[in-house]
Amino acid sequence: MGYIAPVTQLDYIQYANRIVKAAENVRNVIGTAPIQPIRYNQVMEDETGRFKKNYQIYYQN
Repeated sequence: MGYIAPVTQLDYIQYANRIVKAAENVRNVIGTAPIQPIRYNQVMEDETGRFKKNYQIYYQN
């Protein structure tokens, strides 16, 4: 057999006010744009090119 905790009128009013405020703050997301995937090879080529450029500049001096 379970025990039902006593709830005062003040507790009930506070709970009801929290529920009403929470219902007013609901946000709807209407539209989103898809995220474009980044190719790993493309990123690695960019990094490698930057590294080679810095390497050549360093050793030319």
